[in-house]
Amino acid sequence: MQKGQIKQVGNCWLLRYYEPVFENGRSLMGQKTTKLKLDPSAISQKEQQAAARAAADLILARINTGTAEPQSPQGLATFLEHIYFPHVKEKKRAGTYNSHYGMWRLLKDHVNEPELREVRTSDVEDLMTVVRWLSFFSCRFKEWIEARAESIADSVHLGKPL
Repeated sequence: MQKGQIKQVGNCWLLRYYEPVFENGRSLMGQKTTKLKLDPSAISQKEQQAAARAAADLILARINTGTAEPQSPQGLATFLEHIYFPHVKEKKRAGTYNSHYGMWRLLKDHVNEPELREVRTSDVEDLMTVVRWLSFFSCRFKEWIEARAESIADSVHLGKPL
């Protein structure tokens, strides 16, 4: 059973602990640091320490009880290029693969490398809607699309910060 390490940095309280991650087909324990959200009524140093321990215990409860599942640190671009697009190439028509992969090539330089576990279904749906829309207009407006690829990536919450 782990308690984690709680540390105060300025006005911020951090928890460092080990979490199961799935890497290369094996479950390993990876170190993670998380900012703790304290009860705003905790004013004194002693109250803040107690609130930090309570917040840490909530985070560590699922790990200590064994209900935490290993999570993959795989990135979105890695998943798309090594798993999704080979699947599409094998199972779908060539036109589908070419249009989706062509639009991904336009957007990939403007999309962060978020971990796949941080990407929500709505983000992927928005991205695929943009890809379908772009593939429909790509033959006529290719220069316009290339010029606006960064703002398109920002619109689906996956863009690089300015």
